[in-house]
Amino acid sequence: MEVSRALPRTVVVIGAGAQGRRLAYMWSSRGSPVHLVDLEERKQHEALLYIQQLRAKSTSDDSNWGEIMASTPNSLESWLKDAWDQRSSPPTDSSPIQVVEGSMIHRQQNSMLGSPSEREEEDASDDNWYGSPTPFTPAPAVNTDIADWLYTMYEDVFEAVFGSWLGNYSCPFVFGEHRHLENGSSERTPLALSISISSLCRQFDQWMKDLEAQENDVASDQAPTQAEVKKERQIDHCLNQAIQTFSARWLPLTFESPLHKAAQTELIESLWRGLRKDLIKIINRPCYRSMLCLFLFAMVPIPAGVSEEEEDSGIPAQFCVQAALQHVQHLRARQRSLEFNGSKVCPISDRVAIMTSLDQFQIDFMSMESIIYWAALTYDTSSSLTFNTKSLLSSGLLGWESESSWRLVKTCTDIFHNQTEDWRLRGVIVTEENANRIIAAASAWKLRVWKVAAVLKEALREGHEEDAVHRVYTSAVDAIKQFNMTYRPLL
Repeated sequence: MEVSRALPRTVVVIGAGAQGRRLAYMWSSRGSPVHLVDLEERKQHEALLYIQQLRAKSTSDDSNWGEIMASTPNSLESWLKDAWDQRSSPPTDSSPIQVVEGSMIHRQQNSMLGSPSEREEEDASDDNWYGSPTPFTPAPAVNTDIADWLYTMYEDVFEAVFGSWLGNYSCPFVFGEHRHLENGSSERTPLALSISISSLCRQFDQWMKDLEAQENDVASDQAPTQAEVKKERQIDHCLNQAIQTFSARWLPLTFESPLHKAAQTELIESLWRGLRKDLIKIINRPCYRSMLCLFLFAMVPIPAGVSEEEEDSGIPAQFCVQAALQHVQHLRARQRSLEFNGSKVCPISDRVAIMTSLDQFQIDFMSMESIIYWAALTYDTSSSLTFNTKSLLSSGLLGWESESSWRLVKTCTDIFHNQTEDWRLRGVIVTEENANRIIAAASAWKLRVWKVAAVLKEALREGHEEDAVHRVYTSAVDAIKQFNMTYRPLL
């Protein structure tokens, strides 16, 4: 649904960072005047330059861009006189001004890919393949403003929380990892407190595509075929639908009127039905975006208006989880075959070679793949515990303790315990970084506790001998004791 160009509404974007400048571009592309507010004039200038570059790359025929005005917060009060400024409520069509906070929750997913400027250049180049640099394309049945709110809810709430489970304080594969800065500097980039899983999946899919093109001797500047473009658009569209459907459950909480709540309930049901129907288009197309799409649908509660008969006539949540996990297995196998060709590593295409060196690319490639695998392992363990099924990515009763993933979690917890001994004895200054570090590290051990609980249920469910049951029960008790000793005092 297009926003009327006749009466464009003024939008105030607070924060000129990577997210804020994209939001400013998105709203200005619809003809809305945009006030971009940031304390630093340098960021204002960089944001305006970045938006100009995006406009130059845009293939849209509509040149009715809204004016973008960058300034410090001094003028904010006059702009916000009649503004909609409730973060928890989506804007209505009568709102004269919309406030969009571009830095509501600070995340550092860019540290995996280099400096912010490097990441923005990569984002701009990726737009050539994935389409418009707007965060998403709203489903036809969703009002554009509501769709914006749904995406913001997903990105600034779910991804910020789940992303903290994937950062360097939590993911055992990159635990405590720092990257050196360029020019031989001895300084290191700060740890990534949170990682955007959707951005990670999009980036890694593109890297896989580049490697496949190089493997097949396809020129890096060769245009994709119409079939490839259609396939990519279907996958992106389905992921955008999944994000909207996942976030829509909270829409009724933003309205007090029963009439408005009923309207949102209908929208929730429509989104859920549309997504389940479109899953058929991507379920047999393994990529990390389709994996995330399947996982998100599996976590969406079935709307109240869906009958039991309708529920049974479509794809169930458990099947989506299993399909997503199979995607992960297939992609990891394909990645190994692309990464090694005979006895040598396959050459990297020019587009991928934007990294500082081949060695650095390989490090980042492996780190990103490991983080995505850790995310999939989280879903797998949660599903195994919830649905009483065997894990697909990890061993069960026989062999899980010897797997590198869970041994790494144990090692990381031991390191964290030793490093924070003074905190437990003398107390800790609760800064934002310290709090995030404690919570993120505890979440990794919590996943191990989930795993032990799932294995214990497996042992009881399948009637294993008493010794085996007692052994895993002891492991579960020890895991809880470790949590109480290491993390509970700090939490």
